Amino acid sequence: MEELKVAPIRNGTVIDHIKPGQALNVLKILGV
Repeated sequence: MEELKVAPIRNGTVIDHIKPGQALNVLKILGV
């Protein structure tokens, strides 16, 4: 398996495990 290097997130939020169909609601809540 190939290793993926990820840079640290500064002053951000990680959103994981969004249920199908909820992405737009999350963006609306975040004001994106």
